[in-house]
Amino acid sequence: MMVSEKSSINKRSAKYCASVWTIIYVVLFPVLSWMALFWSAATDPSSVTDFFTVFTWFWTPLAILLSIYFMWSRYQTGNYKNMYVFCSLPLLAFGAFVLINAIIRAISL
Repeated sequence: MMVSEKSSINKRSAKYCASVWTIIYVVLFPVLSWMALFWSAATDPSSVTDFFTVFTWFWTPLAILLSIYFMWSRYQTGNYKNMYVFCSLPLLAFGAFVLINAIIRAISL
């Protein structure tokens, strides 16, 4: 396989991956943003644990916006390997949210 064929296959798979994840994240962004806003309205702001819970809720919608930007900027520069890392950024942010909130709940018991 020639280098140019390999490069075009990487470019096509990177574009497909970025397109699919962008569509998924655009659909999930309003839902997760509203969940974060409703969660912050339903909690007691004077409680420290509730403050950190609300703070971590906003990580995932913010990570979605950053992920879409960095996916396509890496695609345009031809840095396809790092583009795949940014595709998973919101998933990592949601995992961090779950882990941190589990730790906060365990400590506050």
